[in-house]
Amino acid sequence: MKNKRLFALIYLTIFLAYNGIVFAVGGLSDHSATFWISYAFMITAFVTFAVSAIIVGQNGMRIKDWIFGYPIYKHCVAYFITELTISVTFMVVSGFVNIPWGLAFALQIFVFAVFLSLLITCFIAKNIITDVHEKIRVKREFIGLLRADSELLCEKCTDLEAKKIFASFAEEVRFSDPMSDERLEEIEKAIDSDVKEAIEKISQNDISSAVSLCENARLLLKERNKKALVLKH
Repeated sequence: MKNKRLFALIYLTIFLAYNGIVFAVGGLSDHSATFWISYAFMITAFVTFAVSAIIVGQNGMRIKDWIFGYPIYKHCVAYFITELTISVTFMVVSGFVNIPWGLAFALQIFVFAVFLSLLITCFIAKNIITDVHEKIRVKREFIGLLRADSELLCEKCTDLEAKKIFASFAEEVRFSDPMSDERLEEIEKAIDSDVKEAIEKISQNDISSAVSLCENARLLLKERNKKALVLKH
């Protein structure tokens, strides 16, 4: 948070310094349409850079576009420098030569459009990566929760023989494929149901039923793991 505030302060200082220099050197009046158009595009560059940094965040600024593979911050810096060069050139030259405002507008809107297109592809790439990470998290959720339940079976059980069976099952869960698949949903529900019921049976001191449910869950887990392996190919 402290670094973000420092960055914002530096950025604000640069923005104010730019405006101070422009109007200290060029004055506040008697400017052509070309000057004001160039000034407006430069302000747009300032705003776009700031908004991009806020929306994407520090880590997201490394997200790359689909076309050239450059991260967002490189596009932002390149556009900022390009626009600064073009706008200052137009603002200075328009003070001595009558430059059609349409030329200044066309060139700078073209540069902005190219930059915006590349920026959008960066945001799209970020969204895709975020979606992929979320899907991976969800797919890993089943085994993570099953591992916790299988360990709970061992912790709750006081019968030594049954405890060995539950420990063996917990070990199989531990080494199971962590990635799930929507086509495994039904069998995973059955495994989850058996394990949860087994925990309930232990609470009721019905060890034999808990062991039976665990053995059934073990068979289903083996089936699930075999199918998960097939679905990867």
